[in-house]
Order: sequence, then C-alpha cells, then structure tokens
Amino acid sequence: MKFILVALFSVSSAFAADLCTRYDNNARYSKAISTVATHLGYSLEALCNHPLFLDIEVQPSRVITRNGDIEPHVKVQFHKNYESCYYKVRDLDQAVTESRCYSGF
Repeated sequence: MKFILVALFSVSSAFAADLCTRYDNNARYSKAISTVATHLGYSLEALCNHPLFLDIEVQPSRVITRNGDIEPHVKVQFHKNYESCYYKVRDLDQAVTESRCYSGF
C-alpha cells in the first residue's frame, strides 16, 4: 500500500512540472517565452506553471515583409482545454509582432 501511494505521488509530481524546462537548452526559445511572459504581465515562473496551460509549444517562424525581407521570429503557443493562443516574437528586437487565439473545436 505504501508503495502505491509513493508511486502515485511520483507520477502526479511529474505531470505538475514546469512546461518551459524542455526549452532551457535553447536560448532563442527561452528568450521568446520570457518576452511573451512580460507582454502578458506574468513572471516567467507564473507563465510556465499556469494552471490552465496544458502545453507550451515553441518553434521557429518567419515573417515576410511587403518589401520581401525575411524577419526571423519565434512562435510561442499556449494550449488550453478549449483554445490555443500564439504569439510571434521577432528575433531582432524581441517585439511581439502578432498574436491570436483560436478555438480548439
């Protein structure tokens, strides 16, 4: 019985982990997550442990301007039960240039 309780506690603790730790080894992604946290008015710790977020997805992106210039961005996406939101962060100046939320249905 004691073993089962310890095992259940270990499994539940694993699911309560910080959603940003998998990006710790990527400075570009970590910086973009921090920029979005500031943009939304959260501390980095509060954002990475937000109770409504099921997952935080980060990936490279780009924006092509009207002049044809390519601006490297990072897309930070937060997935919740019924909706997701994304924020595009420009590498050059860490500005949030686009954001949108959409339904998961």
